[in-house]
Formats: sequence, structure tokens, C-alpha cells
Amino acid sequence: MSAFRLRDPEIGQPWGPSLSQRFKQLRALNEVFGDPTSTQPMEIAWKKGVRSLAIYLASRFAELQAREHWTPYLPKPRAFRRQPGRRADPVFVDYMITTVFLQGRAFERRITERLITAMADGVDHYVMRGRPPLQGSGPGVILGQVWGCHAEAVPFVPHGEVIARLFFDPLVQGERHWLASELLSSGTPDERPWVNVPVNNHGIAAGERTEDGVPIRGLTVRVVFDSSHQPTRVWYYSDPEDRTDPPTTGEERSLSIKNGLVSHTFANPCEPRDQVGIAFRW
Repeated sequence: MSAFRLRDPEIGQPWGPSLSQRFKQLRALNEVFGDPTSTQPMEIAWKKGVRSLAIYLASRFAELQAREHWTPYLPKPRAFRRQPGRRADPVFVDYMITTVFLQGRAFERRITERLITAMADGVDHYVMRGRPPLQGSGPGVILGQVWGCHAEAVPFVPHGEVIARLFFDPLVQGERHWLASELLSSGTPDERPWVNVPVNNHGIAAGERTEDGVPIRGLTVRVVFDSSHQPTRVWYYSDPEDRTDPPTTGEERSLSIKNGLVSHTFANPCEPRDQVGIAFRW
């Protein structure tokens, strides 16, 4: 419990960030450690536990030498009501966090991290998309930096969404890969009052956060507002029709801005072809 910072009703408070602090908190477990005058009993128990865990892991890893041995442990993505589209990326997204930066009221930059699971053998790229501009004949965004992959640009098509293909070493079914990408404004103003995430893959896992609110699974959308332009209302939506329809004051979908940032982790899984995100009103 202490090692993994899991809740314990007998402790009654969040675990400390360091082992020494958690050892002190374990003094509350009188039935386990008696009434110690120091943290030595906890340190001895910790060392024994780590040693036993190491021996067990070595034994288990020795039994997992071939790919088929790992099959029972591979992630099994949730079965969705809707099937992915014909052009959907053959991956399931375990973790995705996308952060959009605004300059004034216009889009300036977007950074997205993804942890994906291949849904078939041979998956070697992810299609990078960006929303087309509302005006002008050029692209609304350009590709910036990429991490965990290399990018091959796609010729611009008016009103098209595909920006580039992000390539990586081929994956086998069930294998995971982390990659990240950056989109930058092309200079064409884009003041649409929402940040949209279309689910062009086999779905996104249900969201999870730590006790401190740090996202560790599923989809999290963040928007960083310009300090001179703060919206009057912010909310999340799981249906595109709701992005222009703000919730009533105090409703669950309402979000608060803290230090110029608003963030939301979607608790429910996102299905193929969903469109979810954060909307705001100036």
C-alpha cells in the first residue's frame, strides 16, 4: 500500500512523497509494527519485500520467453458500439493528452502525446490531422516538432484534415508505442471557440487520474488562454452539438480556469467516430 501510494483507511491521509515520510506514517499500524520508537521495522520490512518481489519477478520473466506467453497479459480494448471507419488508424489509444495554446483568441500551438496499442501486426504509422481553416486557400496549421517517430508531410488538399504521417518501427498486435507531435498556426487566424478531438482510431480508454489530479490514462484536453483574453464560460462536451450550447451555471460540464489553464479528463471511454473536447465563450 505504501510503496504504490494506495489508499489505506488506517492511515487516514495521503501518502507522503518520499519513503522516509511513508515509513513514519506506517507507525499508525500498531497491529503490524507494534509501538516502534523509530522507522527501522518499516525499513526492514521494505527491504524484505523488495527482495521477495525481485525473486518472484525473475522467476515469472523466465517463464515469459516467447510472444505467445504474453498473450494473457496484453491489453484487451473495450468492445464499442460503433465500428471504426474505413480510414481509421488501426490503433487503440491508451493515453492521450493534447494541450492547445491560444494567442489572443486565436490558435497558436498544439502539443499532443499519445500512448497507442497496435490492433494488428505491421502498424508503422499514425495519421496526423488538424482542422482545416475557415478562410483562405492554404493550410490552417503546419507541423512542428515530433518525438518518438519521424514525419512525412502529406500534400495539402483544400479543406482536408490530414497533415502528415508519423512513422515508427512496425508494431505487432498488442504492442504499445509512445509518440508526440506539435502543430503550429500557419498564420491564418483561427478563432473557433472550441478544441475538438475527433476519434479517428479504434477508441480511447476511459480516463484516470492520480489523487493529485495528474492524468495517467484516457483522454485529457487542456487549453492555455492568453492572459489578456480570458473567456467568461468554459465547458467540456461529449457531443458536437453541445459545443455551442453552454451548460447551466453549476452543471457538471462547467469547467474552471486556474492559472490561465483549463483541463478535463474524459471519464468515459471515447468510441470510434466520437467528437469530444472543450468549448468556451468570450
